[in-house]
Amino acid sequence: MYVQNITNNIAFQGGSGDLWKRVVQWLLDTTPEITLKEGKKAGATAKKLESEISKPHVNRLIMGTTAMVTQPFIDYHNHNVDEETRSVARNRTIAKIIAGTGVGIGVRKLCYDATQKMTDINGVKKYSKALLPEKSFLKNFVNTEKKLGNYRNALSTAIAILVMCFATNFLLDAPLTTYFTNRLNERTARKKEQELKATEQKTHENEVSEQRKGLDVYA
Repeated sequence: MYVQNITNNIAFQGGSGDLWKRVVQWLLDTTPEITLKEGKKAGATAKKLESEISKPHVNRLIMGTTAMVTQPFIDYHNHNVDEETRSVARNRTIAKIIAGTGVGIGVRKLCYDATQKMTDINGVKKYSKALLPEKSFLKNFVNTEKKLGNYRNALSTAIAILVMCFATNFLLDAPLTTYFTNRLNERTARKKEQELKATEQKTHENEVSEQRKGLDVYA
């Protein structure tokens, strides 16, 4: 697919006596004109990437990664509260993201795989077409490969959300969030304890050094 050529001509007003305008026009004149076109390989890659990103479990992974990069940073740098509160808030946020993303990806992947097997237009098994629309006016949603893919994504996402609302949020998300939060808080406490011991050790060494210097002065 060809796109309109990019030309190098710019109309300057006020005459050609301006040196800056002459330099810019010269640079444009010496730059070769190009034609943009979409290669078959690039188009196929873009379509494949679009198809993968549209899948519910991949979409959940992207959201979880974005949350992990931004939300803990925001919580820990909220200087309206003390450092201990900030550390606890950050740890709980990280735990919620890990638990929610992990469970969300798993549930969405299972629902997507099940939906894909139950929306097989050419399937011959008993449940191969169980989730395909039967009404004639609804069949327009699956009459092309792209529409069928969108239908599978939407349907599997809806099923996954229902499963998570009525099951996994209570059975998996909440316990995992509590578990990861406790582990992270313990790690933070150990790190602070080690830093405190290191500070006390350094202070003690400085005091001993000062005492030795005083003894050397009197000696």
